[in-house]
Amino acid sequence: TPPPPSPPPPSPPVPSPPPPSPPSPPNAPSPPMSPPPPPSPAPWMPPVSALVELPAVAAKMSSTWKTATRAENCIDGVVDDDSNLCHTKAAEGDDPWLEVDLGGPHRIAYVSLHNRNKRERFAAQLGDYEIWL
Repeated sequence: TPPPPSPPPPSPPVPSPPPPSPPSPPNAPSPPMSPPPPPSPAPWMPPVSALVELPAVAAKMSSTWKTATRAENCIDGVVDDDSNLCHTKAAEGDDPWLEVDLGGPHRIAYVSLHNRNKRERFAAQLGDYEIWL
C-alpha cells in the first residue's frame, strides 16, 4: 500500500496592519509649505535697431504741460533730443495717459519706450507706468 500523503507545509504568518496614526490635536500647525518657484527670467528683447517702426497716425495725452511738449512729439521719431519731448501736466495723484493711434490693427511683439537721456533727474519722473495694447 502506498504511504499516506504528507500534510501541506504551514502558511507564512500574515503581517498585522500598522497601528493607526495618533489623531492630530485641534488647531495643530500645518506643515510648512514649500516656497513658490522663482520668477521666470525676462524674455529676450532684440536690440531696438532691429525693431520695425510702425506708422503712428496720431497721438493724444490726458494733458499737455506746454505747447512745445504736445503729444505729436511722442510719435515724430526723434528720440535723442531732450528739447523735443511730450509731457503731460499731471499733478501728484493724477493718472496721466498717452494714446498712440497706429491707423489700424498690427501684430505687436515689442514696444520701445524712450525717456529723456541727458538729464538723470528727469528720468525718475517717468515713475511706474503700464503699456496696454
